[in-house]
Amino acid sequence: MTLLKLTLGAACLLALAYFQWTPGEWPVRLLTWVLLTLLADEFGGWFGYAGLLLGGVGYLSPVEPPAEWLIILPLVGGTLMGTLLLKHSGGLFVLPFAGVLFAAVLIGVGRFGTVLDPQMTLPGTPEFQRNAIMAMLIALSVSAVRQLTELILRRRRMRAPTATIG
Repeated sequence: MTLLKLTLGAACLLALAYFQWTPGEWPVRLLTWVLLTLLADEFGGWFGYAGLLLGGVGYLSPVEPPAEWLIILPLVGGTLMGTLLLKHSGGLFVLPFAGVLFAAVLIGVGRFGTVLDPQMTLPGTPEFQRNAIMAMLIALSVSAVRQLTELILRRRRMRAPTATIG
């Protein structure tokens, strides 16, 4: 099982690095960054934090990152970090709180960000919020299903009668 987790976690990170390295519009980069970072986190905590760092790979690629990425990277990066920390603190019970934290920060900045900086209109656009929140919902749903399945299987193993030897 450990080899499978390592392989799948590495595959998520490689896919994420590919999407961040290759040319593309910011909605695709945003969606894949959030989704693949949170999915990679399912295979081990350090995969999630590595995915968080891979959001900056676009700055190293030969292709100029989208101009919007200067706003997206710190805003979503900070929100992702908070979501990962909260997600690691309590398992299945805290997943809804992690989702609310992620969505509330992005919606709050979208709604009130122009008060602080009139030029910061990107977080308030429906496309930005839809891509980020949809990716988060998909990834946290996968996490909830995985954790619930593990819980059920663990309970079944505990209830199963053990064979006694002789």
